[in-house]
Amino acid sequence: MVFKLKRSTRKGRSYFGIKAAVMALEVTMKTRKNEKGQGVMEYLILTSLIGIVCIVAVKDFGQVIRERIKDVQQEIVKNIRSK
Repeated sequence: MVFKLKRSTRKGRSYFGIKAAVMALEVTMKTRKNEKGQGVMEYLILTSLIGIVCIVAVKDFGQVIRERIKDVQQEIVKNIRSK
C-alpha cells in the first residue's frame, strides 16, 4: 500500500494528517500480524525438528540401553545362583 503524506504547518509546527497517521498504524498492525504468524511457524518447525531428533536418539540409544540392562540382569542372576 503506497500513500502520500502531505506536510502541513500550523504555528511553526509540522504535522501529518490524522488520516495518514491512521493509515500508517494500519500498515504497522498488518506487518506485526504477519510477523506473529511467522514466529508461530518458526516455532512449529523447530519443535518438529527437535522431536524428530529425540525420536531418533531414543530409538538408537534404546537398543544400547536394552542390551546393557540385559547384561546387568544376567550378572545379577549369575551372582544370586552362585551364593
